[in-house]
Amino acid sequence: MIQIGVIAPSNSIESIKKIEPLINDRCELVYLPYSNTTEIKEIYLQKYKFFKGIIFGGLFPFTLLKKEFRDFHIPAAYFDINEKDFYKSLSKLLILNHNLDISRILIDFIHKENNFLGLKQLLGNKKLPYYYCDNLEDLMTLSLYDNLFIRHLTLWEQGKVDLTITRTPALSNKLEQYSINHVVMYPSEESMLEKINQLLKEIDLQHLIENRVVIGNITIKNLETNQSVFKDIEFKKIMLNKSLLEYSEQENRSFIIQTNHLGFEIITTYRDLKEFTKDFTCCLILNYLSKELPFKVNSGWGIGNTIYEARTNAEIANRQTIENNSNVSYIVTENEQIIGPLGEEMWLNFSNTMDPYIAKISKQTGVSTLHIQKILAVISKVSTNELSAEDLANYLGVTLRSVYRILSKLEINGYAKVQFLQQKKLRGRPKKIYKITLGQVLNNDKNGDSN
Repeated sequence: MIQIGVIAPSNSIESIKKIEPLINDRCELVYLPYSNTTEIKEIYLQKYKFFKGIIFGGLFPFTLLKKEFRDFHIPAAYFDINEKDFYKSLSKLLILNHNLDISRILIDFIHKENNFLGLKQLLGNKKLPYYYCDNLEDLMTLSLYDNLFIRHLTLWEQGKVDLTITRTPALSNKLEQYSINHVVMYPSEESMLEKINQLLKEIDLQHLIENRVVIGNITIKNLETNQSVFKDIEFKKIMLNKSLLEYSEQENRSFIIQTNHLGFEIITTYRDLKEFTKDFTCCLILNYLSKELPFKVNSGWGIGNTIYEARTNAEIANRQTIENNSNVSYIVTENEQIIGPLGEEMWLNFSNTMDPYIAKISKQTGVSTLHIQKILAVISKVSTNELSAEDLANYLGVTLRSVYRILSKLEINGYAKVQFLQQKKLRGRPKKIYKITLGQVLNNDKNGDSN
């Protein structure tokens, strides 16, 4: 059964447990309570690997971690009060308290991000209740609970509010200590169930994504095919196969390894690829092969929605390695994005889709479309179009002679010019810095066509 971790304040757990009978045939909730906001990050990092999804008790812990990690490692959601929950609870309060002036209430969980739960359109600014702050970003600090309490206490002691409404159960004891008239609002069972269903759908989608087919194309670098070295080729392939099997066994990877005329094909999944490339930043298989083998290999990985698409992308990825003299690895995604070389500071991310403007420049200059795409990717990566030939050689993985030929062709056609000479040492020849205007020309062409 699917297990979902619930990261929530200790005093919120009982209210969440009410939905267990409604979901126990599809998933199991495992509670990970915290008593202090400083514990949230540690709990998440220690526990997320044991679950298919994580749901947070509220918006605060969810957004606090999202600010730090940008993306969660597994599907994540949070329980919150929707407009239906809010107006149902607010109506009940107003019915029980006929003389309650809504403009003399503090509601600490309304803000721009949730459109003030519709209160601004309904009441206007003059009758709008007090709230904590406009922007959600201002809320998300580890001192949030203390800051919220100060807001409640200050308005109460100034006599500006007759009631405060909070979404934070942890504040309740403090508010009682200061005799502040308050109400804690909880999400309804219906809205919590809706969030669980939403999370389960995301888990199903993640499962489909992680099980997409991935094919690795592992070949021996500079492989000769003439008969005089046939025996040497076969010996190298035996060594390569042995090393792949050993890696698979050591790392407990359920690879399917099969031979092809240039080397070996590995069939695996997207999830495994993310793991052994550490989210597309390096290639642990290639690192292992580099240590075990006395010869160099190329490694290309293709992601696809079908075996054919993955195999085609793997071949494209492998071809990216040809110009590089060292052991390198590339990935081509199902969206034709090329990522690599992995594990190097010089890795690039660019599209394999043919842009007609790039094709036009390629035809005009005689520089391959691939080199133009890579140069544009370099400019994007380093955030400047002023580069030396040495910089480009490192990023493109080609010789200085090749780069000078490329730059010469671009310079003749007006796409590059020597901007200045850089001399770091008193002796030796100064280094030329080229200003490359490919990106500007592309943007001008596109804008010209659209007008």
